[in-house]
Amino acid sequence: MGLESCIRNFSKGKEANFVVLYPTCTPLMRYRMDRTTSLREKLLVLMMLGNDRAVKTYLEGEPAMAK
Repeated sequence: MGLESCIRNFSKGKEANFVVLYPTCTPLMRYRMDRTTSLREKLLVLMMLGNDRAVKTYLEGEPAMAK
């Protein structure tokens, strides 16, 4: 498609839409994450305890405004 010059990695100047997860954004999540032993357990903590504080969305490389 010829888009390699503007997408597909995080190099400076590239376009990017992505989500960053913060698995220790609350004291309870930090407590639980410190006691996990597998990726499966970490994902469970994110699914059960995660909220809007645990997710940051970026559009075209810039933080998206919360609505």
